[in-house]
Amino acid sequence: MRGTQAVVQHAALVKKVPFPHELLVYAAVTATFVVQLVGYALVCVLLALMGNALHWSALGWVLCWLMLLYVFTLALALGLATVQVFLRDVEQVLSQVLMVLFYATPILYPLSLVPAWLQDIMRWNPLMQVLDSVRQALLFGLSGSLLKIGIMALAVASLLWLARNLFRRMSPYFEDMV
Repeated sequence: MRGTQAVVQHAALVKKVPFPHELLVYAAVTATFVVQLVGYALVCVLLALMGNALHWSALGWVLCWLMLLYVFTLALALGLATVQVFLRDVEQVLSQVLMVLFYATPILYPLSLVPAWLQDIMRWNPLMQVLDSVRQALLFGLSGSLLKIGIMALAVASLLWLARNLFRRMSPYFEDMV
């Protein structure tokens, strides 16, 4: 959400200072991810202190999945920030979509608690794949498939490439629209 609003929120800077505007989106997404990563680490430490067995050996897999999530978020933020400059209602719609995605992603609950007919629908959620893999790695020590990570990385890299090209192509028009 913050990455989507980054260009519009810094309209005065965009109008007066020539610089790569995508830095605003990168800064917003990165700052948010750093804060969330610190919170995530604190929750993991708290779980370990409370006696929950976490598989620290799977931390490398967790970091791979979180890096994929970061790049995916960056790609979405770049694309949506571009659209937000020209259509200001994106922010209103996006907040609703993100709320639905949050509750449709098994973050606070395992997928096994969801009825079977709904599990098939929830598997289409791209966030579920990443966050469920993080849960599986930390709680059960299950390593991810290199093929699965490779396919996801290719898809996310393609999405980032498309979003950056769209952003860079439309960036010269931002001054007139913000």
